[in-house]
Amino acid sequence: MKNGLIEKAIEEFKKRRLDVYKADPDQIVRDARVAERATKDHVGRWLFELLQNSDDSKASEVLIIIDKDTIYVADNGHGLKPIAVRAICGTDFSDKTTGTIGRKGVGFKSVYEVSQNPQVLTVDGEGIEFSPKKTEAWLRENSLNEGHVPYQWVPYFIPWDEAQPQDLHLDDFKVKAFKTVIRLPGLSPENKQKVKQLLLEWPPHSLFAFRYLRQITAPGLEVVLSDGGSSWSLRDSRGQIPVEWYVAKHTEFPPHHLLEILGADERKAVATEGVSFLIAAPLENNCVLPTSDYLPVHVFYPTEQN
Repeated sequence: MKNGLIEKAIEEFKKRRLDVYKADPDQIVRDARVAERATKDHVGRWLFELLQNSDDSKASEVLIIIDKDTIYVADNGHGLKPIAVRAICGTDFSDKTTGTIGRKGVGFKSVYEVSQNPQVLTVDGEGIEFSPKKTEAWLRENSLNEGHVPYQWVPYFIPWDEAQPQDLHLDDFKVKAFKTVIRLPGLSPENKQKVKQLLLEWPPHSLFAFRYLRQITAPGLEVVLSDGGSSWSLRDSRGQIPVEWYVAKHTEFPPHHLLEILGADERKAVATEGVSFLIAAPLENNCVLPTSDYLPVHVFYPTEQN
């Protein structure tokens, strides 16, 4: 644990949430339902959402491990920031600006499809976890009705030094120089099979949609994307798609009057970074292959749909 900033952010968020619940106990029910709805709206999306979070932290590599009833998603990005605590805990709370993927803070809620006790750990640092049992106890301690438990909104501090002795598997990520580990315990046999199927069917060309992420390693899967200017290499251990791709990139700066409907931070981000486009098409013998099987279009702005 290095500086205590994550712990401070967690305690501040919990205090604000407690004040809200005491002033309006019905908000407990609303929060529980909002979290459930966000999870249902993101069924099958948890891996993409976590990869997007890794990309937002400028990670170039992600490692996914499944061990017994736990999924680990580790990356070499910048790690958990105090400002991100608010975004992880709630919906419509996000520190992401335009130009990053998914700005409403609902993406993390997708992990509750596979785990009720997710943890976001910084190697040798601070972390955050969510727990139905701890939240039930917290509500009782504060004389609040625990009929509904909005555990997805109530964070708890967990330092690496506390998490690591309970799961020696975490040592592997420290040795491999990863910065952040998302730990998703409590995986049911049914969900475990779904996760394996998800990885088996994961579309490797989705790597083109990320700004920084270039390698994903998982059980039965290794995808590596190499930027070669106009000709990129996409290696998939499953050998499902062409290796060479033609890539065209372009950034457009919209007229200022079109940005007036945006918030101040968004206007500044778009004015500075512009709106970027990337088109990738498979190559063979240095020629673009004709195809009737069109790949999906990924749109990051102005919508948040993929």
